[in-house]
Amino acid sequence: MNDNDRPVGRILSRREAVHLLSAAGCAIFAPVRTGEAYSGVSRIPGCVVRPELTEGPFFADVQLDRSDIRTEPTTGALVHGMALDLTFNVSRIDGSACAPLSGAIVNIWQCDARGRYSAFRDRRSGGDVEAQQFLRGYQITSDDGVARFTTIYPGWYRGRAVHIHFKIRAEAAPDKAYEFT
Repeated sequence: MNDNDRPVGRILSRREAVHLLSAAGCAIFAPVRTGEAYSGVSRIPGCVVRPELTEGPFFADVQLDRSDIRTEPTTGALVHGMALDLTFNVSRIDGSACAPLSGAIVNIWQCDARGRYSAFRDRRSGGDVEAQQFLRGYQITSDDGVARFTTIYPGWYRGRAVHIHFKIRAEAAPDKAYEFT
């Protein structure tokens, strides 16, 4: 198994951070060449998301079509934690604007309040939850590009900030698919 969650890089000093932010501020006002035309500032639609990140070691495509991911499907037991409603507005670029992307698959997965992921043997937190599938699921975006989930606030585990993973998959053509994590 790859350790995709290991820290990369280093923490910037206060002076380095100020220099970086000031350079970024100057870059906003710098003219940008787009194609053959020269215009003041390049306009990128608001639906463009960068950068894509690694899915980490805990993705399992368990094929659970459900919006409320708080239960363990094999027992119906509710995972304890503070409820959280998530709404994904998934878009695509249509010309120079954003348009809703219907029919895309939005997967989410996360750890429980104790930092454990289902579908994996977790030696760090104790207990085997490999046969369970809590806090995992997918939804297909509606005509207006929306997918909604009910989950819990995730717990923390060493080495990572509190987070929820998501993956969006869409078919561009019968032989070509897009995936964003």
